[in-house]
Parts: sequence; C-alpha cells; structure tokens
Amino acid sequence: MTIFGTPKQLSASLRRFATTSIRDVRPGQVLKFQGKFETSPVQYWRVNELGVVKQTGVASTIAITYLNLSTMKNGRWKAQMKERVDVVELDAKSCQVLYYDEDARMLIVNDEDFSQIEVPLRLIKGAEKLLQGTT
Repeated sequence: MTIFGTPKQLSASLRRFATTSIRDVRPGQVLKFQGKFETSPVQYWRVNELGVVKQTGVASTIAITYLNLSTMKNGRWKAQMKERVDVVELDAKSCQVLYYDEDARMLIVNDEDFSQIEVPLRLIKGAEKLLQGTT
C-alpha cells in the first residue's frame, strides 16, 4: 500500500571525506570509522556529544557519544587527542517527497534534476508520521 503525502523538503547527501584531528570534531558531524583491521566493516557515526576527559598522569582523552547510522544504536568512544579521524563532508540537496512506499519501507523523493531517489525509512525514523495521507 502506498500513502501519498503533501510535498515536503528533505536533505539528501553525497559522501566525501576529510581527515582531521579529533580536536576539530564537532557535534552533528558524521565520522567514517573502520576498525583496526582491513576486513573490519566501515561504520558511520553521527557525533552527539564530546568532552575532554582529564586523567592524572597521562595525556587527556576525548570522549565521544555517537549514533551508529548503520545500526541506529548509541555508543561511546574514547580517543587520544593526537588521533585523526575521517569526517564525512555532506553536500545538502533540497528534495521533494513524492510518496511513501509502506511495503518497501522507502521514501521516494525528487531532487532538483527530477531524479527519483529511494531513501530507506530506517535512516529517517519517524518521517512517516509527518506525511499527510490523501483520500
């Protein structure tokens, strides 16, 4: 079943990366993180909070609370101040919502070039509540 809604604006994004010091990370940014090994899966974390943890006798560390965008679960990570991370540079795109496919759990949107983009609903929790059905 497909529910049609009124046009809304939505931001889609393209992924590019920049390596930066952990000190320059700010809340709201998205980090690309890969484990210690080449075979580790790549994860994308949205930074919720960060704070400096001062420890006696050792260098300060920074504590980051994040949302893992793959699993939609919160986590906490401590890193040394000298570490470098990959920050995802997002390009915002203005899109118009065409409809919501309830069976596929997809939101279908149009960008400025009238290209249809399928956005999995798990990436934008609660968006279906904002759509207004038509009769």
